[in-house]
Amino acid sequence: MQIKDRLRRLKNCPPFIFSEITDVTVYYPGYTNKAVTFSYDDGLKLDAQLVSLFNEYGIKATFNLMGNSIPTNTSDLAGYVAMYEGHEVANHSMTHPDMSKANVTLEAATNDIVRGRDAISAAFGNKFNTSKWGFVWPYSKPGRGDIAQLEQNIKDAGAVYIRPVSTTNSFDLPTDWFLWEPTCKDAYLKDGSNYDYMTPLTNAFIADNTEGLRLLYIWGHAADLATKKYGAGYSELEAVLTKLTGGGVNIWSATNMEIYDYVNAANAIQISADGTRVENNSDIDVYASLNGQNVIIPAHGYSAL
Repeated sequence: MQIKDRLRRLKNCPPFIFSEITDVTVYYPGYTNKAVTFSYDDGLKLDAQLVSLFNEYGIKATFNLMGNSIPTNTSDLAGYVAMYEGHEVANHSMTHPDMSKANVTLEAATNDIVRGRDAISAAFGNKFNTSKWGFVWPYSKPGRGDIAQLEQNIKDAGAVYIRPVSTTNSFDLPTDWFLWEPTCKDAYLKDGSNYDYMTPLTNAFIADNTEGLRLLYIWGHAADLATKKYGAGYSELEAVLTKLTGGGVNIWSATNMEIYDYVNAANAIQISADGTRVENNSDIDVYASLNGQNVIIPAHGYSAL
């Protein structure tokens, strides 16, 4: 058949008719509404054991590095950078100052954060995006009169999310990425007794049947796990990882930045004006159900029934 004949036949065909989309349910990759993310602070060499454990279970995590914890020796630096392969590195400042103290000026606090960013960039190269990175407060979010300006300085330097140490014990997504509170610490010291919040909250998360996107967000320090400072050690963490990756459990594992990117992409999808297509203007494929049918809405594309 000649090309002209093909075009003539297509021209005479009736137009494609798409079904009206009346129900859109957004999922994480794998068509699940549950995701888990981990965030560990300081970037010490003790992270090696933690990274190894996460890798064994196929779990992704975010490691928040202090600039002055990064090796200066070239051979040590190569191994340090390789250690975090497959995970996210984020900024935890240069020297971990207590920014709630009056003698830490706005300029000094900002400078320490920017120096931390630049030290990570120098070590990790294009594996760390200086115009889009995460930040974790040293100690915790400081109570200071100029906190709004300090947060603005951090945003202006490229941060797209900020994590404090305060926790929610909930599985809700954040309403403010610059106050992204985790679900829980891997272990927590309260009233002189060791309470392991991580295990019961993991059990509750797996059993949770709430609709909508849910997130289990656990944070901690590799050094605390190594010493069982707050009651939980590597055996307790491994038991949690076993639960999260066990048979019959469908939970998406992602870094903090991957959660940030995906949720923003999912929130940005739109139904076309005629109600027959769901459009995705983000850079990320979005998993969804349209009228009960699972689809992937491609980046900068659309899905229809």
